[in-house]
Amino acid sequence: NGADWGRKGYGLCAGDGQFSQQSPIDLPLRSVEPTGLRTVFLTYPPLDTTFSLYNNGHSLAFTLPEAYKAGFGFVPEEADLQGENAAVYRAWQVSFHAPSEHTLAGRRLPLEIQIVNQRVT
Repeated sequence: NGADWGRKGYGLCAGDGQFSQQSPIDLPLRSVEPTGLRTVFLTYPPLDTTFSLYNNGHSLAFTLPEAYKAGFGFVPEEADLQGENAAVYRAWQVSFHAPSEHTLAGRRLPLEIQIVNQRVT
């Protein structure tokens, strides 16, 4: 569950530290105070093409087309998303879980959407 990710260069999700647990997690209701060290920029435009929905044995899911440019990045400024030192993650797959896999303040919800992102830089 992420123990070897540091050796693979997966950055923020690497290792056995406080923030390395991937799934399931309990999301708190309180917001986190910004540190000023990083900014996350999100871009998830509407998907205007057809796709195939499938049951992967765990959830209903679909894989996003390669041409769909969506995801997020950790950079100082939005313009740096194109830089060679940017930590940019492309949206790869979307899945739906019922009931939710994760909890919100200890409460399991009826439906959850997960967007799986893959590092591209």
